[in-house]
Amino acid sequence: MTEDSLIGKQLDEYRLEAVLGHGGMARVYRGVDVRLKRYVAIKVIDAPYQTDPDYAFRFEREAQAIAQLDHPYIVRLYRYGEAGGLLYMAMQYIKGANLGDVLASYRADKEFIEPADAQRIIREVCLALDYAHSQGVIHRDVKPANIILDQQGRAILTDFGLALLIDFGTRGEIFGSPHYMAPEQAISSAAAVPQSDLYSIGVILYEMFTGQVPFDAELPLDIARMHMTDPPRPPRELRPAISPELEAVILKALVKEPEERYASGAALADALDRALQAKPVPAALPTAPRRTIPQRVAVEQARYPLPPIPAVVEAAVPQPNTPYLERAPGPAGTAVPARSSGRLSQLERMIGLGGVSPSRRRLYRIFIGIILLSGLFYCIGVAALAMAPSSKISFVTATPAATFGPIVPNATVAAGLILSPSLTPFIPPTITPDSSPSATGTSTLTPTHTAMPTVTPAPTATAMPSQTPAPIATPVPPPLVYNLVIATRDEDSLFVINESAVEFPLGLLRLGDGNGAINGTDWGIDLLANGACVAAWKDSGKPKPPRGVTCTQVGARLTRDGLDRFWKSDFNVYYSGKLIGTCRPERCSINITVQS
Repeated sequence: MTEDSLIGKQLDEYRLEAVLGHGGMARVYRGVDVRLKRYVAIKVIDAPYQTDPDYAFRFEREAQAIAQLDHPYIVRLYRYGEAGGLLYMAMQYIKGANLGDVLASYRADKEFIEPADAQRIIREVCLALDYAHSQGVIHRDVKPANIILDQQGRAILTDFGLALLIDFGTRGEIFGSPHYMAPEQAISSAAAVPQSDLYSIGVILYEMFTGQVPFDAELPLDIARMHMTDPPRPPRELRPAISPELEAVILKALVKEPEERYASGAALADALDRALQAKPVPAALPTAPRRTIPQRVAVEQARYPLPPIPAVVEAAVPQPNTPYLERAPGPAGTAVPARSSGRLSQLERMIGLGGVSPSRRRLYRIFIGIILLSGLFYCIGVAALAMAPSSKISFVTATPAATFGPIVPNATVAAGLILSPSLTPFIPPTITPDSSPSATGTSTLTPTHTAMPTVTPAPTATAMPSQTPAPIATPVPPPLVYNLVIATRDEDSLFVINESAVEFPLGLLRLGDGNGAINGTDWGIDLLANGACVAAWKDSGKPKPPRGVTCTQVGARLTRDGLDRFWKSDFNVYYSGKLIGTCRPERCSINITVQS
């Protein structure tokens, strides 16, 4: 393999170090941010296409697609720029291994991925796709190689190089990876829809549970034709341990017509959860201890170890005004302290001023002098207060820290003096409902404090009589008040609207019970802004939103089938794992007060 001419080249603050991979029009490098001293992934248009305006436009469109996406399961874009005539993107570098390599390790061990791991990975990628689709972005190249598992096994969706921005469209060329390409995309990439990405998830599911892809051939065109015309082989023929429920989920995701597949990634993930709960896939008895996904990721990482980031990754250029730096005769780009002039005091040597310029050393001397004078005045003031008859300060003997119990914000200890001996620990309030839900479904949370005994310090030897100081009042921060409206419309839809003045922590909310329950994390966003809302929909027909609801809808599109549409009748509402009320259909107000 010929050496890449860009290795060692610096694009703005990013230095290219190694090739991570390459695709149809670009290469991806591992780089180092020489300012922030962290690894980054740098994508650069490949040499044959650098002067092609069409490819430059596609590259910029990819950057635009990633830039508008902010999701925990989607790779982050740091910068898009041009340097030295090269267009590049600097993206988050994820220390891990791609799902394709991890699945290959299972095949090499003659094992299958654990169903619970498959559930989690599929849900995380589906949530990422639902979010991207809600922002008008269709990935069009979902495959295991574009899903990176980090060191904890968390899935991150990467490589939006073929992403379709709905506002821009496409000219109709065929792009994508043949083994994971939806039938409509095999005809024309312009025909891609959100369900095209979910078809690719179906292929990944098939591969996870059977160990092979549904269609394979020597020529890419033959694979594309099979996606368009051939039914996939039933997964249970390849692995009889697969349940009929799981097989039905996989085959529905692989239906030829997009509208007959799952309406959203969340719906697909929910169906997978139900299928595996109804009848789990029995695991074959391994001949050796099974490796977990983090262990497999670690093995893959060990194949391509990361070199340590050097302490100085970019040499500082000497300036005329910095005489204390000079070039060493050693390696180029290494800055070393110049020889200092003038004699150093013992204190200056102790605090490491040997390599500091004389001008800066003078500033440090002034600063040290100020500190010493301040300490002298402080000691004089303390001595004067100690001798005053009305002094409230008592001298104490040294006592182990364990005697005093927990550290308290109100207790200030300095120079052997206790300025505020109040040692009652502050216990954060617990959230409990102060009343049962009202007829309108309103519930209010109020903080309650648990009384704790005051911790008394061990007896101390006093130098002179002292008076007991008055306790200092602890300022209590104002509580946070969240106002939510939960609106429903028959079986069609459920909306959660934030009418608070502040952002609402959506991840702490839970609606309903059982398999159909909705956790706030299912929507894929952490904080719900004022005036924003998230929704769950009927999974078929043309569902309508609740009457009179006006809000900015965000988050993933969740769907529920007939049995799981719990909002048809009264349902429970939980916050931070605690039941806070019961909502009735159509409209319910929830008021939550939390001590900050």
